[in-house]
Amino acid sequence: MSAPALEARGLRLTYPGAPRPALDGVDLVVAPGTLTALVGCNGSGKSTLLACAARQAAPEAGAVSVAGAAAPSRPALARLLAYLPARPLVPPDSTAREVVLMARHPFGRGLLLERAHDLARADAALARAGALEHRDRPCDALSSGERQRVLLARALCQDTPLVLLDEPTSAQDPAQALRVFDLLRALAREGRAVVVATHDLNLAARFADRLVALEAGRVVCDAPPAAALTPDLLRRVFGVEALFGRDGPVPYAVARAPADAAPSAGTPAAPPGTGDLGGRSATSAAAPGGTREAEPPPAAQTSITAPATVSPALEPSGQASPGEAAARGAGVERASGPASAPGDPPPPRAGAAPEAPGRLRPLVAIAACALVFALALALAPRVSSTGLLRAQVDLHEPRAAFGALAGAGLALAGVVLQAVLRNPLASPYTLGISSGAAVGAAASIQGGLLAGALGLPGTFAGALLGAAAAAALVYAVAARRELAAETLLLAGVAVALFAGAALAVLHYLADTIDLMRMIRWSMGSLDTVGWARVRLAAPFVLAGCGLGVLVARQLDVASLDDPSARALGVEPVHVRRLAFLGASVATAGVVAVAGPIGFVGLVVPNAVRALLGPDPRALLPCAALVGGALLVACDVLARTLTYPTELPINVITHAFGCPAFVWILLRRR
Repeated sequence: MSAPALEARGLRLTYPGAPRPALDGVDLVVAPGTLTALVGCNGSGKSTLLACAARQAAPEAGAVSVAGAAAPSRPALARLLAYLPARPLVPPDSTAREVVLMARHPFGRGLLLERAHDLARADAALARAGALEHRDRPCDALSSGERQRVLLARALCQDTPLVLLDEPTSAQDPAQALRVFDLLRALAREGRAVVVATHDLNLAARFADRLVALEAGRVVCDAPPAAALTPDLLRRVFGVEALFGRDGPVPYAVARAPADAAPSAGTPAAPPGTGDLGGRSATSAAAPGGTREAEPPPAAQTSITAPATVSPALEPSGQASPGEAAARGAGVERASGPASAPGDPPPPRAGAAPEAPGRLRPLVAIAACALVFALALALAPRVSSTGLLRAQVDLHEPRAAFGALAGAGLALAGVVLQAVLRNPLASPYTLGISSGAAVGAAASIQGGLLAGALGLPGTFAGALLGAAAAAALVYAVAARRELAAETLLLAGVAVALFAGAALAVLHYLADTIDLMRMIRWSMGSLDTVGWARVRLAAPFVLAGCGLGVLVARQLDVASLDDPSARALGVEPVHVRRLAFLGASVATAGVVAVAGPIGFVGLVVPNAVRALLGPDPRALLPCAALVGGALLVACDVLARTLTYPTELPINVITHAFGCPAFVWILLRRR
């Protein structure tokens, strides 16, 4: 006998501050090839049971095994089960196909392009979920129901033997809800184990092999629908009286009133001890001649979940559920699904290669950005108001090199932070690193602190230590909440405000000369950068960029909500930790040499994303190259626009960054 697809024994879990356990000794065994429906009122433990089964929550007691494995790793678990939580996040800039392709992350090949069969699986999953026509549309342009079908397609594309779904029909209209449950029934016939938490008892009774009812964290009923759906169950679990009927062997119910409510005026009360149609079962109403015939409920009380219409494309050969058999026995017509609307893409043909529009677009974009970067780096030292003097070239070469390095580091840090913090307004300075560096540099300028420490220039050492202290403080605060994205953001804002207050005190206490030096440093400039400073900053910037590249493959998945990311084999806390460390190190190296340089890490990632999309394989290298070229160009303008004087580079970056940022805001949906 094969191992159960899912086995949970004695699960117990209590949320902090809750008056009772969310799960209290729950057992659940799910065999392959079955559709199990979890039903119960709000707070009964359905979602918690699915979360424990998917290893999203750790129970206080009990154990869970998937396909006989008690403790598979996160990536291995992602190849065994697909999990769709109740309120998943969808990256707004991603198309439906890009969201579905995230399901191939546990089977991926790093930053390489998708293989043809991955694209074929994504399109097939979209077609089965009824969302193929939305394949190339941004997810923020879809309705709630359409997005939910895209997420269902993502779970299908993961191609796992166990599928866990939490309220997959909550945003669906009646017809789509029927199609969703029909699809789940088809998955069970294919041999997968499907567990779905739902509030639609009639759909569960028609399509599921068993109903598992929970009440106050305990299983109170585990039986086939024909035996489980009774007046007593609805009265005990949901606290309602209902009208009952049967479509062949399949029961259905129409909730009429709370169990403890008095009948409303004009509504006849059901006889005591009954909860079905006028005190009679739909299959036991007396008929002439002493026979008993089925009697349908009144039209005004008929359940909206009529027999399902099933698409033949979703109906592989196999054993039908009792509800499906009843529908065929009653002569119910099984429609072939909605006709394709004009202009909809045709479904993929069997054996045909999937369409792959734009598969080479990342490579073309990277090549173009690399060319711009190389031209900027080569020409910038030779741009001068007084000609191509060799001395000027020697002077400006380290500035161009550091500008390219700093711009690439800030832009790449911005891409990584915006992805893991799920906020397009995040930047390398959001986390307070720049503010901490400013305090350290000001302290070094005023008191001569750290001058020559470890052989480093005083301002460089002070800024570096200030940035490190700010990063450590933000991390210490956010670590208490498992580095949650919102906690990181708020901790960074708090540290930046505190550093601003400390900087104001240092400015107030400084004499005129030191105050001017502090203000000049805070405006950002590359005028003092030589090869020695480049060599000091390069290890920090390159190390930070390396950490960003290390998490590049996980960035798109990490932009999802934490449960969805874990279900796809990514540990979001680990990704956020590396992203935070990389962004902090790279930003500290840049700020320690040139002071705070604004807008590069904010505008460049958003601009490149608006043009190329959120695919990290194109976004990371293109943003780094564009950021480097942009900062080199800004430095050229800073030293030529008002020659022989030189503008602070922040004047140029803000002058171009503000209009660009407004354009990005207007361009976003």
